Amino acid sequence: MPVLALWLFCAATAGASPASVQASTATVALVRLFLETPVPRLPPESVETFLAINPGTLPPKMRLPYKAKRLELYNLKQIAEGKKRGFVRTPEAECSPVPGSKGSDLQTLRAAEFSEIREEEEDYLMKKTRCTELELMCEFSLQVVAVSDPRTRKPRRYLFLHPNDPLMALVAEYRTGARGGNTPFFGKGGPVCSR
Repeated sequence: MPVLALWLFCAATAGASPASVQASTATVALVRLFLETPVPRLPPESVETFLAINPGTLPPKMRLPYKAKRLELYNLKQIAEGKKRGFVRTPEAECSPVPGSKGSDLQTLRAAEFSEIREEEEDYLMKKTRCTELELMCEFSLQVVAVSDPRTRKPRRYLFLHPNDPLMALVAEYRTGARGGNTPFFGKGGPVCSR
């Protein structure tokens, strides 16, 4: 029971001073617990408090792991909500990805153990799902990061999906060459966007 008491204490005090330069001891303890605890065992009542922490207030060594865990939690939530909506998705015409669900740098995405995919795999996903790139970002966990290539001075795009995203089954289908048919996982070909 002492761990639960510490979680509750941290949850009550973590957001107490959002303008402070350094996170409180309780906030650091909450972050440490979240980083050390597997996602299924996290205390659901403290998740929102964890997500609201400003990573800039944490000790430097905790910032990247915190950002990676936060990104993972946002995407797991997005994936779970998508499963409730079923296979046919009806995104808004100008949808916006869920705030906080998109990574802005390669280091965070790799630390969160997102799977990198290639441009041709993204093309395959867009063809199979009839979703645009933006819709894949809004409805699924697609992450797009552009990094300037120092040699060519042109941006290079990196694409990632969360390993639990149902689209990973379509990526596996593409990689094994079993393209065009139905997959046993989705039954009738997988999720699609309708307009």
